[in-house]
Amino acid sequence: MGDRISIQFQGEYEEQSIVIFEHWAGKIMITRVREWIKDIDRRIPYKKDMNGRTPKERREPCYVVCDFIAWYSAKYPNNSMYLGATENDGDNSDNGHYIYNFVTGLWNREDVP
Repeated sequence: MGDRISIQFQGEYEEQSIVIFEHWAGKIMITRVREWIKDIDRRIPYKKDMNGRTPKERREPCYVVCDFIAWYSAKYPNNSMYLGATENDGDNSDNGHYIYNFVTGLWNREDVP
């Protein structure tokens, strides 16, 4: 029983973050990721040029995933989130695996709610 899903972030050069698994949130996680994207874009604008960009401004996956985890844990403290190195390291059997690409602004799947 659950509403399992996994989320991952991708940046330039196909680099990907660790995988975030959520046992109970299901596709609501997509909505929460979108909410966080608006928040990080407001706090730390994405910069496309190379001059003076920080890892979060470049949306490097290994950095922004930490920002998401901190944001998500503060906003939803009673979550059922856990981490894995790959999409096979946890259970996403109810909803599958989703990857958000910061370069294109798109998800890897067409069934994104």
